[in-house]
Amino acid sequence: MKTKNLILLMLIVTMGFFYGCKEEFLTVNPKGSLDQITLATEDGIDNMLIGAYSMLDGTANMGYGWESASSNWVFGAIRGMTGNKGTDAGDQPDINPIQTFSETPTNPYLNVKWRSVYEAIARCNNVITTTNLAVELGNIDQATADPFIQQARALRGWYHFEAWRMWEMIPYVDETTDPKTVTNDGDPIPSIIADLTEGTKLDENMGQIGRFNKTVSEVLLAKVHMQIGDYSSALTLLNSAKDGKKPDGSAIGLAPTYGEIFQIDQRNGIESVYTIQYSVNDGSGGWNGGWGEVLNFPYKGNNGSPGGCCGFFQPTQDFVNSFRTVGGLPLLDNSYNSAANAIESDQGLAPSDPFTESTKEVDPRLDWSGVIIPDLIGFVINHMLVLIVQRSRFIDFLIKETSQKLVTGLPDGLPMDTV
Repeated sequence: MKTKNLILLMLIVTMGFFYGCKEEFLTVNPKGSLDQITLATEDGIDNMLIGAYSMLDGTANMGYGWESASSNWVFGAIRGMTGNKGTDAGDQPDINPIQTFSETPTNPYLNVKWRSVYEAIARCNNVITTTNLAVELGNIDQATADPFIQQARALRGWYHFEAWRMWEMIPYVDETTDPKTVTNDGDPIPSIIADLTEGTKLDENMGQIGRFNKTVSEVLLAKVHMQIGDYSSALTLLNSAKDGKKPDGSAIGLAPTYGEIFQIDQRNGIESVYTIQYSVNDGSGGWNGGWGEVLNFPYKGNNGSPGGCCGFFQPTQDFVNSFRTVGGLPLLDNSYNSAANAIESDQGLAPSDPFTESTKEVDPRLDWSGVIIPDLIGFVINHMLVLIVQRSRFIDFLIKETSQKLVTGLPDGLPMDTV
């Protein structure tokens, strides 16, 4: 009898074991993380969206540093001959082959850039998925959800565009994409345009200066159209953006003087259509304060400069010469590099050697544009439209430039971080 009871007990225990070992029993949620249901509230979604915005500068304390800076001072300015690497030959040597168009697929700068943009895209997709879940759960209504999704889609479009400019053949990844089957054999541009178009449905006044609004989305979408040669669509968008607003609803226009738009006390000034918002002394160790440009301070010992080093990103002679003018007009025939037009340089001279400074006519904006500082405005006037700062003065230029291209079909021939 005891043997029968023991067998029955063992049978019950065995059945209980197999019943308990279903798939969900073997699934253990990671500790210290939040699931989507927890985040599927208005506050949770907004915090996730801020995380998506935080990748606009291309950097994060996850291994995404100056290699992936969205100012593209390496992939655009240095590769586009407006800047030299600077510093010394042994510092960040992986930039050298990028400058000479001889990099290999194993160059770590390429890997960091790729991971940075797709990290940003993943954050946008998480916002969209969680927002839809919040609507499904009844935590928010569709009217509350729409601006979250429109911002996330506009950001996602911009991040994909950043990747497309780098590699062209890229996978387009949205919230429904299966990472196991995704390919890069399709054209991502229609999806990029569709995402940025969603951003143009946003209000002009988003209540905060650091968010995308209708005007910002129009400018970014115009950038895409110009990059693919659709100048007619770009012109329509830029004309609309010219009469737009900043994300906090304030006016855009022209500052009294050109130089003041580079001054720290004029940050978010009237010419700034959109500016990434930084923070300092926040416990992040500087990651929220422009880490992507931290190498670009001048060399100066004894903590004499904010970064202490490192002498990267030095203007090229070609860049300086491009500011040559005759009668106040630029030399659009590219003759600024000729011996007759080039600006005299003291390169190679000792401090004691005699040198006569050039008296040739130049665009006075050179005095601001040639200063190498870790400022995401960029040091080329053409950088002002997108990435970090869009300015109405430059929108005026782009409208004229776009109109001219519609008539003449002029090639732009500009580096990837210019328009």
